[in-house]
Amino acid sequence: MPRLSLLAVCLLLTLATALPASARMYDEKAVENLGSWRSMILVRGETRLFRAVNEADNPDAALSVVFVPGHCRPQLELRVEMHDEVDETETLPADPAAFRVDHAPLHDATVTLTREPGDSGAYARFQFLESYRLVHELGLGEILRVKMGGNPPWYLVFSLAGASASIERAARLCHHTLSEGANALEEGTEFEGAKE
Repeated sequence: MPRLSLLAVCLLLTLATALPASARMYDEKAVENLGSWRSMILVRGETRLFRAVNEADNPDAALSVVFVPGHCRPQLELRVEMHDEVDETETLPADPAAFRVDHAPLHDATVTLTREPGDSGAYARFQFLESYRLVHELGLGEILRVKMGGNPPWYLVFSLAGASASIERAARLCHHTLSEGANALEEGTEFEGAKE
């Protein structure tokens, strides 16, 4: 399987411009802006995802914490606009990455780079040994620094203003859907923050 340096993808950031989220494959519902972050429900057919995202700090990249019904575990991903679509799913291993909140210890991550049909973005999906600890630190910190693998490495910085409230809201919406059923949010539930 070919190996693509995440640095090569990240270098395209200087040429790329991120599309507004409404132009992507999911519809956004119940969007709430909180500082540099937004939280929302992503809807495509019967599929529901719950996302907290910072699209404000790096105009060519969006860092997301996504919660998927069924387990509602946090999954971190970085979307980079590539300006072209692929015909079939492509998944490639990439160089490791590291995350640091303020001056806390590093969180090393393995990275999978994915392209999906009908989407002009490339997704770097991160796997951590302690993802819950990192997400907890995101809620307490001020700045997130991301070091992308490659030679030389490439760096991104994200403000965490609004991250805590956005991540907590996305997690609550996911857990609410688990307890109330997939259509509860569309059927007039009074759950705080769930309505458009």
